[in-house]
Amino acid sequence: MAHDDATSQRELELARSLLASGRPQEARAACLQLLRRAPECTGAMLLLGRLEADAGHLNIAERLLRRAFALEPSRAAHAACASAASSPSASQHAEALRLLTHALELDPASADAWLARGRLHQALRRLPEAESDLRAAIRCAPDRPYALDALRRLSRRAASRRRGP
Repeated sequence: MAHDDATSQRELELARSLLASGRPQEARAACLQLLRRAPECTGAMLLLGRLEADAGHLNIAERLLRRAFALEPSRAAHAACASAASSPSASQHAEALRLLTHALELDPASADAWLARGRLHQALRRLPEAESDLRAAIRCAPDRPYALDALRRLSRRAASRRRGP
């Protein structure tokens, strides 16, 4: 995070917990408030970019992710992952996986990169890889509920597939 003070960290964690509890509009508002106070907070840009992409506002999401990349090039994997998530293109998925793997080689303690790669594996229906990456995200940041929530959702889906329709 380019802007890394304790208040920004708390506000970003609040936004993440709001999203994890199924309140994306409130998470969006928290990100916007944080960016008004700390315009170079790349964590907020990345989370807001993801929220905007989820809402179908792809142009806004792309601008946010490009701005975050300009401030912190090491987070390029997140931008690639968000782009891949909004596109069915196999080449974008492959590029996102390559960038996320490279980011994890550079920083194996990045819970965000593990989570992003886990979600991408999940979107590609590579459930064992998704589970492994989500567990790694939890090991890196056990205090962040969104990785545990993602793992729980993945486990429920896997269980329902085993039971059948």
